[in-house]
Amino acid sequence: MKNILITGAAGFVGTALLKELSSKFAVTGTYCTSKPIVHGGFSLNYRHMDLNDESNIQDVCNDIKADVVIHAAAVTERSLIPLRLRRYHQINGEGTARLARRAACANPGVHFIYLSTVDVYGETPAQIPAGEGALCAPSTDYAKSKYRGEKEIVSLYDQGLLRAVTVLRLAPLYDRKEKRILRRRVMAPFCNIYVRYGSGNQRFSALALPNFVAFVSFLLRYGDAQGMSIYNVCDERPYRFHDVCEVLRGERNAGNSLCLPIPSGLVYAGITLAGLVWPRRRQWFRASYRKLCSDRVFDCGRMRKTGFTPSHSLQYILSGGER
Repeated sequence: MKNILITGAAGFVGTALLKELSSKFAVTGTYCTSKPIVHGGFSLNYRHMDLNDESNIQDVCNDIKADVVIHAAAVTERSLIPLRLRRYHQINGEGTARLARRAACANPGVHFIYLSTVDVYGETPAQIPAGEGALCAPSTDYAKSKYRGEKEIVSLYDQGLLRAVTVLRLAPLYDRKEKRILRRRVMAPFCNIYVRYGSGNQRFSALALPNFVAFVSFLLRYGDAQGMSIYNVCDERPYRFHDVCEVLRGERNAGNSLCLPIPSGLVYAGITLAGLVWPRRRQWFRASYRKLCSDRVFDCGRMRKTGFTPSHSLQYILSGGER
């Protein structure tokens, strides 16, 4: 039975992976601040790990000697405070390198799976849909730090320290209970009003949490744990903003069902003005505009070539399982 270490097991993604994989493999999850409280009868193994503490990482890796490390831990919160911005690179970049080195020292044959993001392509990819070979031009601090993490493990692979590396570039994740990433695209900030930016026909890729968990499970069972692989991971088809709005408005307790049309030119004017008022956030405002008013579609053909087909869609997930 494979021995698997999942970092960030207290988070949205890590918790789902831990619960799914614990019934099939010997799995240990790590947490940084407080040990998760598990409900539903699950018996899960946890270890404390601080990615800034080399000694702590070494102890955990030497004790577990994982065959597979799924690195889901990351700093994700938005901030403009310099010390917090530095944490992006300390954890997402340098911390990834520390973990990969120690995991490889404990087990030279370890398969290192790194959870990255499609944001490494930038807010307006040079080609649509963007494949794994597209130019990476991350614009936000979070995306830059995740891309740095990618480069750290690629460097360790090139040096021969890591023999098996899989990079999963995830589209924005959602499930029935966690829909913030969807609501940000179709709801006005700070109020419960649906909006349609421009025509509403802009398309974007997203990733249902069950599709992601199923793909990781598929790779662990059938994937070739050798060499370097990079996959875009998203639902089979992209979604139009208009369709997302209609699905959310159709939910029970959806609140105000009013949908307010906002011309894209007005959005751009507002973003420009906001950038003048808060110059430190100008880059973030521009990135938000591109996400709202441009297509952001990613090619998951390489994922499908493994033999895996994502079976869940936004409509299926939000309808509670009714196709």
